[in-house]
Amino acid sequence: MESLNEGKDWTTNIIPDYAKYAIAIRAPTLAEQKAAVKRVSPCLEASALATGCTSKITKREYLYDLRQNEALGEELANVVKARYGRVDYVWGIANASTNFVFLDWEFWSVAE
Repeated sequence: MESLNEGKDWTTNIIPDYAKYAIAIRAPTLAEQKAAVKRVSPCLEASALATGCTSKITKREYLYDLRQNEALGEELANVVKARYGRVDYVWGIANASTNFVFLDWEFWSVAE
């Protein structure tokens, strides 16, 4: 999972009047991704409830099973090596990732 927060007037431990939380749930296959979304969604809804916020969930289109193409991958590796030198697998690419799906979450704080 990875996420991105968006909004305005942020301060520590305070949810502003408008906050948007975009989250990507990733998995190697579509079936695993759908299962993860099914497990994660209630947790995110509960977090909104626990913080006194309302939530609006917008699910975007799923991206289907990722299939690696060895020939294209090798060609890309050749281009990258030619332009930038060798790949440092320990530091430079060890944590690289691909996004598989995005869910948009919008949280509004409760006005008192």
